[in-house]
Amino acid sequence: MLVVMTSQTLYGRIDMNVYTPGKKLLEMGVLGNYTDMTPETAYIKLAWLLSNYKKEEAKKLFGKDLRGEISDRSEKEFFLV
Repeated sequence: MLVVMTSQTLYGRIDMNVYTPGKKLLEMGVLGNYTDMTPETAYIKLAWLLSNYKKEEAKKLFGKDLRGEISDRSEKEFFLV
């Protein structure tokens, strides 16, 4: 089973390398590190990947930007709205 983590904020990026609980999640295989997808986008992306690819390939593709769902960078202008 694939498990993913997303942020609840509109402009939030996941970084599971900062604190021990995040590092433990990475060790367990939770996906989504360094992504900034909304929960709804991650849900649809995961559903699409699992219906079109085998589990291991879907796991590799989840962290890649396929259609603009993951930003390359989080620019400061987004936070000063």
